[in-house]
Amino acid sequence: MNKKQILLHILVLTSAVFFAHGAYAGGKDAQPQVDRSVQSRPLNQGGIIIKYKTGQLSGQKLTLQHAGQNAAGLGFGNASASANKFGITLYFDKPLATGAYLLKQSAPLSQNRLKELIQEIAKDPAVEYVEPDAWMRRQFVPNDPGYSSFQWHYGAGVGGVNLPAAWDISQGTGVRVAVLDTGITSHPDLDANRVGGYDFVSQPLVGNDGTGRDSDPSDPGDWVTVDDYFGNTYGGFFYGCYPENSSWHGSHVAGTIAAVTNNSTGGAGVAFGAKVVPVRVLGKCGGYTSDIADGIVWAAGGSVAGVPVNTHAASVINMSLGGEGVCSNTFQAAINSARSRGATVVVSAGNDSVSTVNAQPANCDGVIAVSATTSSGGIASYSNFGPHVGLAAPGSGVYSTVNSGTTSPAVPAYANYNGTSMAAPHVAGVAALLLAQNPALTPNQVAARLKLGSKPFPAPCPQCGAGLLNAYTALVPPSFSDGTVFRFYNLITGIHLFTRDPSERDSILGALPSYQYERAVFSVRPAAEPGLMPVYRFRNRNNGAYFYSLDPAEVNTVNNIPYFTLEGVAWYARSPSAPGVGTIPLHRFMYKPTGSHFYSYSSAEVAYIQSSLSHLYQYEGIGFYVWPL
Repeated sequence: MNKKQILLHILVLTSAVFFAHGAYAGGKDAQPQVDRSVQSRPLNQGGIIIKYKTGQLSGQKLTLQHAGQNAAGLGFGNASASANKFGITLYFDKPLATGAYLLKQSAPLSQNRLKELIQEIAKDPAVEYVEPDAWMRRQFVPNDPGYSSFQWHYGAGVGGVNLPAAWDISQGTGVRVAVLDTGITSHPDLDANRVGGYDFVSQPLVGNDGTGRDSDPSDPGDWVTVDDYFGNTYGGFFYGCYPENSSWHGSHVAGTIAAVTNNSTGGAGVAFGAKVVPVRVLGKCGGYTSDIADGIVWAAGGSVAGVPVNTHAASVINMSLGGEGVCSNTFQAAINSARSRGATVVVSAGNDSVSTVNAQPANCDGVIAVSATTSSGGIASYSNFGPHVGLAAPGSGVYSTVNSGTTSPAVPAYANYNGTSMAAPHVAGVAALLLAQNPALTPNQVAARLKLGSKPFPAPCPQCGAGLLNAYTALVPPSFSDGTVFRFYNLITGIHLFTRDPSERDSILGALPSYQYERAVFSVRPAAEPGLMPVYRFRNRNNGAYFYSLDPAEVNTVNNIPYFTLEGVAWYARSPSAPGVGTIPLHRFMYKPTGSHFYSYSSAEVAYIQSSLSHLYQYEGIGFYVWPL
């Protein structure tokens, strides 16, 4: 660990991190928190999402047949009464696949007034949660379109993901990857590798195709005019949306995942043997959470009211989209539904150069959030980072399929795009390679393999997860001896965790991205041997910190402290009084502000802490002796 990493650890340890929910729990005892989720612009608010506690919504079974009816007469009496206080009426729109309902407003409210209304509705004890139908955006940074025949990001170079070696093992055959995006265009490098799909964009203006939801996921173009920006069109619906040509964003993402390969046309796809299921959830300027959530559930094979059954359920879902705020209940419920059906969910981290703490759905549980790197292998200037990021992948100068039209589709083309939107499909594609190799892998196991196989960053990429995507070592993971110990660092709490248990390691890699993977660090003995002593692991239930000791008296003392839980023997090592031959010391420090402990095997790290951080860390000596790798 270098000086910058040590300082990062200290900053995390000395900083309190508070999270604010973008939804409000119902009930008289509920304590609503400040809403930080994305609010739609006042003129294109998507409505309000309400989920009631089981059995608490009175009235008949609600279906799409009730769309447009006054919500007051459909069992939403309390919510409607609350809305009336704010001078608006609520109308039923649709049931969502998550079990919640979408209600539309008769008129927009300011952000503050909308927040106040949601807080008012949350007071109803029958309400499980209520939140705005937040607006999400695609996440790429466009540059001038250009053609290229060299996809540096696929190679074995410094910043590449090492695909050629991986393709000798797997091409993704038999796997379906759902691309939740702007839709897809006809393209010689896409047509043979697309299957099924659906358009979930409910609002015809956003869809830009004159219809609502339908079975055609084609991208009609998402251009925004200057008049749109100034509110001179469509009643001001797109006021504030930045003017731009059509992005063909979904086609670009789809091409990175599974462009047809070996056809003497354009470029290659990461998993060119896989099939793309285009699920259109974004249109002009973005899209609504409610549409995206239904798209997530449907993509994985779940049911959505009024939508045909998906006969091409995907085992990987890519979402190169996002917005501000903590993970909404609606997003989390949809992601949980998809994961319960075996789908691995990959999400772009965002392009605002900020922490994912305030970037959804990258900060949702169970997703693989992806930061973007450049050809150097270091973080791209625009990329988000943070405790929710699983790993990073190339996102700058990514060459893929688009269309030449500046508004409506014209002819197939290719272009280089930048963004975490471009990084995520690299990871989704390699996930497809893994599932073609072993279809039995669970979403957590896929995430663990991706992270375990990642390579150390060749250039600075702080809080970018486990490492840089490496397709080959994801398919052929590194092997470790039974006594190898791995170190993790929790970016939120500042806690270190050591484990030699491969199943615990993979569980952390698969499900706990806040624990940054610091790789294999030293070796121990997994079983008792002459001259070795058991090292016990305790967990402090007050702060979550871990404590390791082989001193019998200390073990006995800690075991009698009520808030410490003995988790068992972690491994066997040598005591400070009998280090033996070929061992190295593991030094122990106490972090003075919290009383938690920090362990280091690095002489340079120990020297730096003692010389520069002694006011924060108290040196407690050598805990025990271990073996170098």
